Amino acid sequence: MPTGYRRILLGSDLEPLPKDIIEEIRRLAGQPPSVPPTEIHLAFILEAFQNIPVDLPLAGLDLPSVAEDALQRLDRIARTLGPIAAKVSTGVYQGKADKVLAALAVSRKADLILLISHGRPLLNRLITGSLPGSLVHLSPVPVLVIKDNTRKEELAKHLLAHLPGETLTPLAHPTVTPDA
Repeated sequence: MPTGYRRILLGSDLEPLPKDIIEEIRRLAGQPPSVPPTEIHLAFILEAFQNIPVDLPLAGLDLPSVAEDALQRLDRIARTLGPIAAKVSTGVYQGKADKVLAALAVSRKADLILLISHGRPLLNRLITGSLPGSLVHLSPVPVLVIKDNTRKEELAKHLLAHLPGETLTPLAHPTVTPDA
């Protein structure tokens, strides 16, 4: 099944990519019969210091050195993809993440924006907002969010423990008719 995505923009939070995510990216960049992308660009956005990893050195708020350290991390992440058919590039940008990623998609002629969801706690999303949700509204190209499965069981247990059983019971049952 061809993907049709020739240029992919991957928004990164500088977290290492889990193995299942790397495999999914490799699948997107697979050999025929899928149409492999020609370029994958990994981007990290410095956004008002709210999404800068705690261990990233902010020595005197020297943005060029912060950006250089972030770029080195992006390059390490890019190398974890291993050999793929696409050209892989990296870049560190500054601004509001949703707007920068949407503008990058236009300027780089991206066909897809790819984001990794780590299942951040609700409080974090309330404070910083939801990047995927905002980006879906701003982006002129499709946005694909891939769930990081490292916390899959923990999240499933939490969800089912706090969801009333009747919520999963249909209020009405649709009538299903056999094909004629």
